[in-house]
Amino acid sequence: MCVLCFSEMKNKSNEINVCRLFGNTGICSACSKTIPAFEMVMRAKGHNYHLECFACQKCSQRFCVGDRFYLFENKIVCELDYEEIISRNASLSNSLEKLKKQTENIEYTTNAGLSICNR
Repeated sequence: MCVLCFSEMKNKSNEINVCRLFGNTGICSACSKTIPAFEMVMRAKGHNYHLECFACQKCSQRFCVGDRFYLFENKIVCELDYEEIISRNASLSNSLEKLKKQTENIEYTTNAGLSICNR
């Protein structure tokens, strides 16, 4: 069926060409709302976004042509927020490593010389 005039089409290749030109309806990765086939979208690594939703999902800064952005846990973030996330994760990882090293030498004893009262 033709998406423009809704008439039956005998040639399926025309239908495929129309889909290539106008796309299919999809879902915005930021707001989870439907994106109509006729609407312009932004695409990043297999994710589709409304033009107004193509912004950092942490600070809401809209991206301009040439801006760097990163996909982190399936969310797009600006370069500044990405660097902050990475440095925070690195410091958390370092803290966990330090804690692990501190607890490696601790000996645990179970019920060593403990008695229970029979009241």
